[in-house]
Amino acid sequence: MDTFTAVSLGLILLGIPIAWFGIHRYRKQGRRFASAKAHWKRTDAEVIDAQLIDRESTDSDGDSTTWYEPKLRYRYAVEGQVFEGDRTALCTALRFSLFPPAQQWLLAHPPGKMIDLWYDPAQPQDSAPVLDKPSLFVAAAMVIVGGGFAGLGAALLAGLA
Repeated sequence: MDTFTAVSLGLILLGIPIAWFGIHRYRKQGRRFASAKAHWKRTDAEVIDAQLIDRESTDSDGDSTTWYEPKLRYRYAVEGQVFEGDRTALCTALRFSLFPPAQQWLLAHPPGKMIDLWYDPAQPQDSAPVLDKPSLFVAAAMVIVGGGFAGLGAALLAGLA
């Protein structure tokens, strides 16, 4: 097998799992969201701790981007049993690209504040204050990138014939 064929097959073998994972993850989160909307119960929870974590990434041009990720800890009781949770949303991580809305979120969740919380009655330790839908954008991006790799690999292989 020559190098060109190996690269072509490598692109196909890289692209297919990326696309599959995007579809699989979206469908799995979609089922989880539908189940939560249908079966989860609402209760009150007390905020124990809330903070913003600054995250920074640098692109290939050396430009950096900062985003703010809220971290939340809360306590709640179900049938007399006390639980603690730290998930901010069911399907996607909350992230803010600008500081003012992130700070508003933080100020709206001070320690001691009571918030609405959704929990799974079958597994009460599974909870989230926000029942959000899975991100179609992330799934589509993974399918496009994975499909692009696989398509490029297939086109290169077809060009060899």
